Amino acid sequence: MLLLNRPTPQSRPFLCLVTANSFYNFKNLNYFMSSLQTLELYIAPGCPHCPNMIKISSELVKQGSIAKLEIINIAVANDLAAKFNIRSVPTFRIGEVVLTGAHTLAELKAWIDKSSSEAGLVDYYNQEFDQGELDKVIQQVEKKPELLKLLLSMLLDLGTPLTSRIAISAIFEHFQNNESLFSLIPVLCENLSDKNESVRIDVAHVLGLTGSLSAIPCLEKVLADDFEDVRETAREAIDSIRHINH
Repeated sequence: MLLLNRPTPQSRPFLCLVTANSFYNFKNLNYFMSSLQTLELYIAPGCPHCPNMIKISSELVKQGSIAKLEIINIAVANDLAAKFNIRSVPTFRIGEVVLTGAHTLAELKAWIDKSSSEAGLVDYYNQEFDQGELDKVIQQVEKKPELLKLLLSMLLDLGTPLTSRIAISAIFEHFQNNESLFSLIPVLCENLSDKNESVRIDVAHVLGLTGSLSAIPCLEKVLADDFEDVRETAREAIDSIRHINH
């Protein structure tokens, strides 16, 4: 089903909406829609690549790769463009994954698969950091703070590229003394006993950024760490927390 929707004050500003109804029985639709992704495609008048991207995106619905396709004309829905920081067209949103420019059917299918797994999101954020998209990721985290858990897992993984580790540290510093970091304290405390001193240093630093007094008992345990850099980072973290809460 292809529904053309002319924007009116009562309607949502989508150019068109393509759903899985055309290709699956209604009795299976609820399961199908809950188990697959929604693809948002942002377009604008005069965009040379947008017509072909509409065609390719519609094919994803036909093939069952996505449950729903929403095509948003940012010339009409400029509030949505601002909300999601859409700066160019065509732009695709698949869960947390945001892609700009023209893409092939195969590329989009690959990102759809990745968008639904933690490993896929790790690949996505490594790519974003490698391309210098730190501000873009910060804006995503501001809208969805639970992404900090994923970023923390990346920081604790020594296999994470150095570029990503530096960017993730900058993100945590951006959220310094923000309550969105509080939920990470139990996981951080557990990892203060990691066998690698670099991980312990990173953990102690992030614990200091939480600004929470509840992090101090964990930090005090590593004041006797075998490595001076770990001990120094823990002392600085404790001093920072006490200063904030003075």
